Amino acid sequence: MAEETLRFPDGFLWGVVSHAERREEPKRCNTTSRLSVPQRPEAAGTGAPAGGRTNFERLEDDLALITSLGVNSYRFALDWSCLEPEAGVWDTAAVENYRRVLDALTTAGVVPFVTLSHDRIPLWLAQRGGWESDGVDAAFEHYTRRAVRSFGGYVRHWVTMSDPVLYAYQAYVAGVAPPGVKSWRRAVRVCRNLVKGHVGAYHAIHDEAETMRSEVQVGLAKHYRTFEPVTNSSIMNRLTAITFDYFFNDVLPNSLREGILGFPLGFNRYVPDMEGCFDFLGLNYYTRDLVGWRSKYLKQCFRSLGDRIGSGDIYPEGLYRLLEHAAGYGKPLYITENGIATDDDALRCRFIACHLTRLHDAVEMGGDIRGYFCYSLTDGPDLQTGLVRVDAGDLQRRIKPSGRLYGDVCRENGLSPGLLREYCPNLSD
Repeated sequence: MAEETLRFPDGFLWGVVSHAERREEPKRCNTTSRLSVPQRPEAAGTGAPAGGRTNFERLEDDLALITSLGVNSYRFALDWSCLEPEAGVWDTAAVENYRRVLDALTTAGVVPFVTLSHDRIPLWLAQRGGWESDGVDAAFEHYTRRAVRSFGGYVRHWVTMSDPVLYAYQAYVAGVAPPGVKSWRRAVRVCRNLVKGHVGAYHAIHDEAETMRSEVQVGLAKHYRTFEPVTNSSIMNRLTAITFDYFFNDVLPNSLREGILGFPLGFNRYVPDMEGCFDFLGLNYYTRDLVGWRSKYLKQCFRSLGDRIGSGDIYPEGLYRLLEHAAGYGKPLYITENGIATDDDALRCRFIACHLTRLHDAVEMGGDIRGYFCYSLTDGPDLQTGLVRVDAGDLQRRIKPSGRLYGDVCRENGLSPGLLREYCPNLSD
C-alpha cells in the first residue's frame, strides 16, 4: 500500500471541461450541432437558460467555481456559429464576450485550453453541406485565423477540433446526429475534410502566432476507446478488436504523424504539409468496449460508440494502455476528457481516483503527460457528469463530494495515501 503522496510533475495542468450542452451563445448564433437538428435562423438559440440569464453571464459563476476547486486550467470550445453567424461576418459582440471570459481566467491564473470546433457548425455552412462540402477546410482555416487574431493574446494551447472520428461516425454512419446519414463513403469524405481542416488550422495558428510573436501549442482532442475481445480464446475475436482499434483509434493520428493518408482515408498518399502537424495529442477516454467477430457484437460495439460515458464499467487500465500506446507518437500528451455519467457520486469519486492512479503510473514510466481535464465542471441537462450540481429550481451551483476530492488532488498536485486507501486500494499496492 502506498504510504506517500503520489506526486505529479511541477507545472502539471489540472483542469475541468465545460459541458458540451452549455455553449456560450449570444443571441445571433445560427447553429447546427451533432446534438440537435439544424435550426432556422429565427429559431436559433438565444443563450438564455432558465432564470433569464445568458450562458455568458452564468460563466461568471463558473469562474468562481473554477477557482474554488483549485484547478489551474479550463477547457472550453469557442462557438463558430456565434463568432461567424453569417459567412464572412465576424460578430464583435461575441468576440468581446469571449475576451471578458479569457481575461477573467488569465487574471485568476487559470490557463485557457481552447477548442476551435467541438460539435457545432454555423447554419450557413450546414446548408452548404457542412464537413462534406468542398471548401469547408478553407472556411475553417479562415475562421481559425480570425479567432487567433481575436484571442491569441490570451491563448497558448489550441485544440483545432474534438472527436473528429466519432463525429463522422455518429453523423454519417450511425445517423444519430445531423445530417443523419448512413453512408460509409460519405463518412470517409468527411474524415478526409476534417483532416484537411485540422492541417490548415494548424498552420494558420502557427502563422498568426509568429506574426504576434507568441508561442503556441496546437493539437487535437481524439476520442479513444479500448477495444477488447469478448473471449481471448478466439483468434477472430482478437482480430476484430485489432481492426476496430486501427480504424477508430490509430488511422487519423498515424496519418498526421507520417504525412501519409492511410486506408480508408487514402491509399498511402504522402501529403507534405500534413507530416507531424500536431504539437500535442489530447486523449478523450471514458471506458472500454468488448467486441467479437460475430455480427451481433459488431453492431453492439458500433451502436455504443459515443454513449459509453454513462457506463458503470470503471476501467482505468484502458487509460494506462492508451497512454503507453500514444507515447509512441513522440508528442506531449494531455487527457483532454475523462469522466462518468452517474447519479452515484461515490462511484464518480472512485472513477477519478482510480484513473488518476493509473495516470500517475504512466507518468512514472516516463510518459510526457502534461495535464488532465475532468469531464465535466457542471452537470448537463440530461447527463450527470459534473463535479458540480446545478439545481433546476434556483440554478445554484453546489460542489459534490467528487468536486471536493478533485480539488484536493489539484491543490496537492498529487494523490494522498488516504484517498488511495479509500477509493482504489487494489491499484495502490
